[in-house]
Amino acid sequence: MNKKTIDFNLFTNINCLDAFDRVVVKVHLKKIQSQDAVYLVCGTDPKVGSTMTARHIAAGIAKIGKKVLYLDADMKKLREKKNLREDYKSGLDKYLTEEVAYEDVIYRTSIPTLDVIPASKKQESVQLLCSKKMEELIEALKQEYEFIIIDAPSMGASSDAAAILGYVEQVILVVAPERSFKKQLIKCRMEIQKYGSSLLGVVVNRVDKYGYSDYMKNGDYYHEKKTKRGLEKLIQKIFSREKKHIIK
Repeated sequence: MNKKTIDFNLFTNINCLDAFDRVVVKVHLKKIQSQDAVYLVCGTDPKVGSTMTARHIAAGIAKIGKKVLYLDADMKKLREKKNLREDYKSGLDKYLTEEVAYEDVIYRTSIPTLDVIPASKKQESVQLLCSKKMEELIEALKQEYEFIIIDAPSMGASSDAAAILGYVEQVILVVAPERSFKKQLIKCRMEIQKYGSSLLGVVVNRVDKYGYSDYMKNGDYYHEKKTKRGLEKLIQKIFSREKKHIIK
């Protein structure tokens, strides 16, 4: 394991932490029921807060004593925009291109039972994520960790999340009022079904505590008197066959 420690940048707001704790409980209970180990966290569209959601899920599970690996599989985003407080020389991209060994890409964090594999921007990210090397990495991590939380680009931004679906057992989808499109929600449902993964739940992110004002009618967007409620109704309608629950 790499000797350098990476410190997560997490929220300190008690309301945010309480909301993420609800997701942690759901993931923990799912593990007890099914023994599923690999979870993909991704957004329907860019800038819905999926990376911060993935980090809080990983940190929350680790804080209850579980051995967790946070895998940054977002090779679309520039390193300086990832909000990791420490610099790192090696990551997922270099491992998949066989520039470094397995033990060189795993970093400790400030949370004792949480390790992380970071990543840098890479042009041929889809090809790397579909490679035999990626498959071998996931299998190796499953032998060492109880939970693997994978952070990927949004399904609406690239094909990277779809490339990862074959490795994961559960998907946590992140949406946000005024950012998540109806057409993309439907596409995400179809993608998850197509590749055989299960949808654990949908996180409604970026919600104002006091609600939102009335929404302007738009053909591409859902619309309702309150945007949060409108988004929740849309999710329930689209994912009703899977009988999943919204994680608020």
